[in-house]
Amino acid sequence: MNGTPYVWGSFLHHPLRILYDDGEPLGSLLANLPFDLDDLARPGYRVAWRDAVTVTERMRDRLGEDGVAHVVGRHVETFPLYNTLANTLSRPSTTYRVVLSVLTVVSPLELTRVDFVGTTLTTEVRLLAHATPSVAVFEALGALVRALPTLYGRSEANMRAEIDGQRGFYEADMGDYDARRASPTREAATSLLEALSTFDRVTRGAILAQILDLLDEPERRSSTLLLQERLALTRTEARVAARLADGRPVANIAQELGMAEATVRTHLRNIFRKTGAGRQAELVALVHRTLGNGS
Repeated sequence: MNGTPYVWGSFLHHPLRILYDDGEPLGSLLANLPFDLDDLARPGYRVAWRDAVTVTERMRDRLGEDGVAHVVGRHVETFPLYNTLANTLSRPSTTYRVVLSVLTVVSPLELTRVDFVGTTLTTEVRLLAHATPSVAVFEALGALVRALPTLYGRSEANMRAEIDGQRGFYEADMGDYDARRASPTREAATSLLEALSTFDRVTRGAILAQILDLLDEPERRSSTLLLQERLALTRTEARVAARLADGRPVANIAQELGMAEATVRTHLRNIFRKTGAGRQAELVALVHRTLGNGS
C-alpha cells in the first residue's frame, strides 16, 4: 500500500527471525528484501504492508502452505505478546478476540466477525480497500487461528477455511483449555506490559485500546453485535456508531478505539451510507431505536 502507515510488524518479524536464527535454507526467499533482517529484531520496527505481502508469498512459494503453517505455529507458541495474553486474561475466548483484534492495529485488515460459542471460534477478516490482495496472507492468518489453542496447552485446532485474496473465513474447534493457565497474576500482567513495550507508542496504545474494549461491560459487546446484525455494519463501524450514540465526539472515539480521527470519519461516512441517515442526530436516533428494540 503506497503512502499508508499500515504494517505487518508484530506478526511478520518473529516468523522471519525464527527461520533466520534456525539457519533454514531459505534460498531466494529472503533475497532482495526492501529491509535488513537484523532490523527486524529492533523493538517497534515496522514493515510496510506491500513488503509484508511480498515476503509472505515468497514464504509460501519456498516452504509451501504446510511450511508457512509450521512457521506461524511456532510464532504463536513463542511470541511474548500472545503468551502473556494467555497468562493475563481469564478466558481463552477473550485472548482469541484480542489476538485477532491486534491484526486490525498492525495491518489494513478488518475483523468483520468473531464469535466464540462452546469450543468453536468463527471469524471473518477482510482486506480494506486499495490494499494489496494476497491469498498467502489469508493462509497465514488461518494458520494463526489454527495454532491459537497451543497457548492453552492444546493441540492445534481442527479448522475449516474459505479464503481468497480479499477475505478469510475461519471456523475452528479450539477444544478445551488448561485451567491452570486461566488465573491471572501480577507477574503475568507485568509481563504483558513488558511485551507491549516492544511496540512503538502508537501501536501499543492501539493494542491496549483493543484489550480494554474487549474487557468492557457485556452490554457494550451485545450492543455492538446488535448494530452489526440489524444495521449490516462491520464490527468496527458498530463500535464507532455505539460511541457516537453515547455522545462521544470524534476525537474521543478515535482515542478509545486507538485509531486516527480521519479513520473514524471514514467509518462514519460508511455508516451514513449503509444506514441512509442524513444527519448525525438522525443516525444517533436510529442507533438508539435499534438497541431499544433489542431490549
